[in-house]
Amino acid sequence: MSQIWSDERKFQIWLEIEVLSCEAMAELCQIPKEDAAEIRKRARFSVPKILEIEKQTNHDVIAFLENVAESIGPASRWIHQGLTSSDILDTTLAVQLNESCQILLDDLNSLRAEIAKQARRFKMTPMIGRSHGVHAEPITFGLKLALMYDEFGRAEERLTQTRERIRVGKISGAVGTHAHIDPKIERAVCEKLGLKPATLSTQIVQRDRHAEFMATLAVIASSIDRWATEFRHLQRTEVLEVEEFFSEGQKGSSAMPHKRNPITSERLNGLARVIRGNAVVALENVALWHERDISHSSAERIILPDSSILLDYMLVKLRDIVEKLQVYPERMAQNLALTKGLYFSQSILLALTRAGAERKSAYEAVQRAAMKTWKGEGTFAENAKREPEIVAKLSPAEIDHLCSLDIHSKHLVLTNSASIVWAFRFVPVLCCMLCQCTQHDDQKEAERYISESERQWAESVASGDTTVIERILADDFVGVDPKGRQYEKTEMISETRNAPKYFVSNHLNDVKIRFYGDAAIAQVNESWQRHTGERGRFVWTDTWIRRHGRWQIVAAEDLDAPESSR
Repeated sequence: MSQIWSDERKFQIWLEIEVLSCEAMAELCQIPKEDAAEIRKRARFSVPKILEIEKQTNHDVIAFLENVAESIGPASRWIHQGLTSSDILDTTLAVQLNESCQILLDDLNSLRAEIAKQARRFKMTPMIGRSHGVHAEPITFGLKLALMYDEFGRAEERLTQTRERIRVGKISGAVGTHAHIDPKIERAVCEKLGLKPATLSTQIVQRDRHAEFMATLAVIASSIDRWATEFRHLQRTEVLEVEEFFSEGQKGSSAMPHKRNPITSERLNGLARVIRGNAVVALENVALWHERDISHSSAERIILPDSSILLDYMLVKLRDIVEKLQVYPERMAQNLALTKGLYFSQSILLALTRAGAERKSAYEAVQRAAMKTWKGEGTFAENAKREPEIVAKLSPAEIDHLCSLDIHSKHLVLTNSASIVWAFRFVPVLCCMLCQCTQHDDQKEAERYISESERQWAESVASGDTTVIERILADDFVGVDPKGRQYEKTEMISETRNAPKYFVSNHLNDVKIRFYGDAAIAQVNESWQRHTGERGRFVWTDTWIRRHGRWQIVAAEDLDAPESSR
């Protein structure tokens, strides 16, 4: 990330924009092609020399142009033809922001992978949930981490969307009218830099785009802040359910040798404030005079590199915290027991209203039992059994059943699987289901088979039985469709961030298999969205390639074929 924002990288992009502009002019016969070739061949720059020239010119772009001209010779007269400084500055900024987004997206993907590992590991580890900092009802630590996983999924989605709006360059001249440079040159340069030309511009690309980028970074930093705060609280001595890794030889305090402080989380809390402050500066930069003033420039030279580098650092540090997090299930159990079952109060209240009790009187009866427990007079279940209005509706056995953690965990496996397990297990399972159903003669039968397979898989997860998953993922798995035909396990060969690139399927009879078109795929995508909350991205194709004795189905984007034939 630091390299992206270095002077060396900045001037490299400046030079590439100038050279690409000259080459585009040559293609339009506006300058001699041999001069464009000479510029490409000879153009060079020296960072120290540019900085030295700038001391005299007090203008960074002019200093750059003078230095580059020294390396080219007479053909340098075409450099910067019809351009203005902001054509170079803003287009370069778009390249740097685009490259920064890729690093940040990679960071988010890596962070979510670590969160997912820990969420699976602790998916059924009970702990107390807290509201207002006070014990509320039981949850699991895996569920808490699943929430974290989901939150950073939204961060990834926001940054991806923002990237498209910041990936915009302009080569339109002093006030955006293309008076002295053909719009075709702008399109050609932006395309080769991986950018989109601005729909309209003044002397600059409009700063609402950069404000959105900074706002997105601030939201991501705030999510980091939120989870750093969470881990800090859980590390408090009175709580101590999790703890930052404390290495051998590490010191916590210059005065108190016993201290083990959550210093990395605290560091992230402080840095999040910096990025949020920088976002305010970006918002202030939106309002510029007329077609442009320069008041935004000095601030952007600080806030954009600093915030990009800071967020990169913060995401890596949060990933390290999650990866090495010390989790103490025994302490979680001790904290659960502190309130002697008070967190079962809602279960009793709802059971009373279902049994016909008026809600207000039921609430007051449960509250009386709870207040006795707060004062140390036995457990909540014991006190509930002493309340006449409660025992009039519920038997002691019913109260004992309601005062059970099972009430609070009955849906947690499916909830957890929706955001973590399903996202990581669904792809290979989906392939098995599709490949087992695709040769059915009847499309409705195929769709029913997908639905039934999905239901069986979900039920196995809900019951804690992972044998179905393990069998499906095992190398020796042989699937059997409803008509008794056998298919070897579908094997996931390559995976992108959100979906597989392609699958390889062995069919025992070596017969080509095909999907059942849009209807089956639509059902699969709906199923994906139902379980993950994200839009399904699977597409229909009947294109198979025979490689190494196997039929391979290839996603449309991977085909070396014209768009019309995909």
